Amino acid sequence: MSKLSFEKVMADTYPAIATPAGEEAYKAYRSQIKWLDAHERLNASNIMELVDEDSSVQQSLGAAAETVLSGGLRIGQNPIRVEGRSFEPGVSIIIAESDGSVHGAYHQPTQNETLLSYGNGLLWAAVKLGDESYAYAHGASTADPQDNSGYNAVCRALAGKDLQDIPFKDRVHLGGSTMDLTKQSDPDIQGPLLHAGVSGVLLTDQALQAVLHEDDALKLIHQHAQAEQADDGFSGNIFAGSIDSTIGHLVLGQVTDTSTSSGVDMAVTIAQFSNGVNVH
Repeated sequence: MSKLSFEKVMADTYPAIATPAGEEAYKAYRSQIKWLDAHERLNASNIMELVDEDSSVQQSLGAAAETVLSGGLRIGQNPIRVEGRSFEPGVSIIIAESDGSVHGAYHQPTQNETLLSYGNGLLWAAVKLGDESYAYAHGASTADPQDNSGYNAVCRALAGKDLQDIPFKDRVHLGGSTMDLTKQSDPDIQGPLLHAGVSGVLLTDQALQAVLHEDDALKLIHQHAQAEQADDGFSGNIFAGSIDSTIGHLVLGQVTDTSTSSGVDMAVTIAQFSNGVNVH
């Protein structure tokens, strides 16, 4: 794969993920993305080369990310009170269509030593972008709180098992979101089918403690994950995938001017957990 580039992957492999027979393309995409990262060919400049300079998504992405990360937490309509920020500053985001067109990228990693030890945030954002495209083509978003068909398709493709047969700690991490503007009745907001891959969002310690004390279901999820060692030795990792996905949803709403909600709703995490989806 010595001539492989992110441009080639997005032109040749990524579009095939969204086809009915996309499993092999999906596996190949994940392998190619990891190879690019290992050979230092997956960085912000490699990705930005594919973004049109007139992309409205790119033009508003940085501000959208900062706005969303400056927001708060809630459970339904009830805010979770936190002193100071709810989220550490920093996130990695890639937004693309299923055809491989890249609309935007943002890479300002959270400066957390343990998180940074996991490697390049853009690697995980790109991996989750592929997860999201495959999942959506086979049912629903990876993080849909009611419909786990897409997430289950990802589990079957990667592990050969349904999600209920995979230990919680071994299930694929979340971090994707989809916004389909192709079917909007209002022509002013019609647009493409966009997928987002998001990585690196962390709750502050104060916010994590507030979440655990606010809701028994969230405390149960935390305890369940710890019991299965799903935190990878890093307590902030337990809710991270679910929050990444929700941040992606909110950012997509911001960059397409279709946002109807504010703040991260942890009730979504509860619904995902009860539906068998891995929330970390």
